Amino acid sequence: MLGFISDGPLRAGATRRCRQCGFRSAVASSFRVERGGVFGRRGHVCFGCKPYQAGPDRAYWHSWFFQLFTSAAIAWWCSLDGGFAFGVLLWLTLVLARPLAILVHESGHVLAAKAVGFDVVDAQVGRGPVALARRAWGVRWSIHRYAALGGLTLFIPPEGASRWRSGVSYLGGALANLAAAVVAAVLFPFADGAAGGLAGAVVVGWLFLNLLMALNALWPSKGVDHPSDGALILALLRKPAPDANERFPLLRQTQRLTLAGRFSEAADAFEAQLKVWPNDPYALGMVVHCISLAKDDRAALARYRALAAEAPAGPPRPFDWHAYMAGWMAGNIAWAAINAGPDADLDLAERQLQVALSLLPDIPAIKGTHGAWLAARGQADIGEGLLAQALPELETPSDKAAFARRLAEARRAREDAVGAAEAERLGDHILSRALERPAV
Repeated sequence: MLGFISDGPLRAGATRRCRQCGFRSAVASSFRVERGGVFGRRGHVCFGCKPYQAGPDRAYWHSWFFQLFTSAAIAWWCSLDGGFAFGVLLWLTLVLARPLAILVHESGHVLAAKAVGFDVVDAQVGRGPVALARRAWGVRWSIHRYAALGGLTLFIPPEGASRWRSGVSYLGGALANLAAAVVAAVLFPFADGAAGGLAGAVVVGWLFLNLLMALNALWPSKGVDHPSDGALILALLRKPAPDANERFPLLRQTQRLTLAGRFSEAADAFEAQLKVWPNDPYALGMVVHCISLAKDDRAALARYRALAAEAPAGPPRPFDWHAYMAGWMAGNIAWAAINAGPDADLDLAERQLQVALSLLPDIPAIKGTHGAWLAARGQADIGEGLLAQALPELETPSDKAAFARRLAEARRAREDAVGAAEAERLGDHILSRALERPAV
């Protein structure tokens, strides 16, 4: 699943492919050759991506190498009775069939979550750049380059969902692996005599693989970037601690809505909260952001102006991350003001950018918004540079696509027709690859 691109010479006009996002083009200037991946190999990276760094996944690789040795020990023990060829084939099954067992595990989570009425957003197999993505049954399924390094399923419990329903969703993965192991145990007597007994090695390997995966999932551990299923189940059995921050209930409610693509409802929830927290930068900024995603920036700017006209005088009540959220609010308003089409207000965008840059000077999205404003003001050369620097740093596909289109406009203003067309194509590629749900 490594799929590295050779850094050898390419003939003139040859089509290049980004090793990160799969963007293809014959325009050489749209790519750079950089080192990345697990082994630091050189490959082509497009202007919208940055090289994949394996550092954050190092713990997953350590676990995978440990599983190689565990698999070898199991294969050696089985070979004492089945013979050398039986042990080798069993070991290969334990190693090579791991991505399939992970897919079984994540499918179990999806089925369990849907059975208890949860909304499932995403199911992924592996780590690193996406190798293949499809949408089926309302879920985005993705296989990543390093498919043997675990998986993740993102589902959204509805407001007030009971703990047992969440518990069933967490158990679904391990139950699916146990079911696959039971099927293998049933099939073993029939497979043991086939192909000289070697088919039995594949079945036994599949049985052990699923048993080990179920055990690993149910073992309570903190994990590298998220707890194991067992740890999450134990957390459900404990009495939940009271919310230390009065904002947490709103955060949970709106996170569920935004993950499900229900941005209009999230905007309404934030707007209702403004009646409790007048002039609150977090709530106001999120209203603008959610309306921008649900409709467009023109509607977001109109909503902001209406709320600003109704807002009472006086500063908002401060909170722990007040300055940070005030910066994001200003950035969201500035972006909407720049991209509102015939209602664009570059003076408002300038005032908000002054606030955003003073509070969050190093945030790529804020720098890119500044670049979009400069390009709209006629300084396309400077604006293009800021947009091009910010684009690879963004994570959300919709944001990356919006910045790519703004970059295209800046290049068009500089009479760079080829570069503008490349940025437009990249924006379309990002959205088509993301397979995002339609925003409502």
